[in-house]
Amino acid sequence: MHSLSTPNDHMQGLDGFRALAVIAVVWHHSHPGFAWLPASKNGFLGVDAFFVLSGFLITTLLLRELAVYGKISLKNFFVRRSLRIFPLYYAVLAVLTLYFLSTAESPSRTTFLGELAFHATYLSNWVPTGSLMGISWSLSTEEQFYLVWPLLLVALRARAALFILVAFLVLNQGINFGALDASLAALEMPYESLPILQITFTPIIFGVLLAFGMQSGRSKRWLNKTLVPG
Repeated sequence: MHSLSTPNDHMQGLDGFRALAVIAVVWHHSHPGFAWLPASKNGFLGVDAFFVLSGFLITTLLLRELAVYGKISLKNFFVRRSLRIFPLYYAVLAVLTLYFLSTAESPSRTTFLGELAFHATYLSNWVPTGSLMGISWSLSTEEQFYLVWPLLLVALRARAALFILVAFLVLNQGINFGALDASLAALEMPYESLPILQITFTPIIFGVLLAFGMQSGRSKRWLNKTLVPG
């Protein structure tokens, strides 16, 4: 048996959901869907499914670490997160950068190199993107959320952090559904001016709320079986 907060922990029961989410995203980018089956045009929801799973898994591990050790190690969390994401991501960026630097001037080259700083700093969801790395907006969204959320859990009690998260959810939904359009316009910041205003953190937050909801009674026993095999 190993600690619930080790970097190797993962919920094996969620692997099937991950597979379905992957299939949905690949389908969305490779097929327009069938006119006779409207649901086949909703493959983009696979990204939302990833967000929910991510928020649920990472928050569950953080809460379990807090329950077992009485504290959360931010250093360990960020090291684990960096080792999981950074090597492959920056390797891809490096390969693409070398490729475009070695090619003749072209719209693709200009667009990619012009956006490179935003991709390298996980800010691609803050600007309009046109290069093939534009798909990294979802990763940028996750990295920004996980830069802030663990800090809230450490700085505040879990319930206080959760209250702030719910308040942010209401604000986020207000922006997404246009409830704050008049206020944004008054600030000369129309909804379309910043891509980040069109990005919803709602699925990740739903995953976080689910993790909190699973931390009692029968749910805890199920989590113990899933997170700690054998």
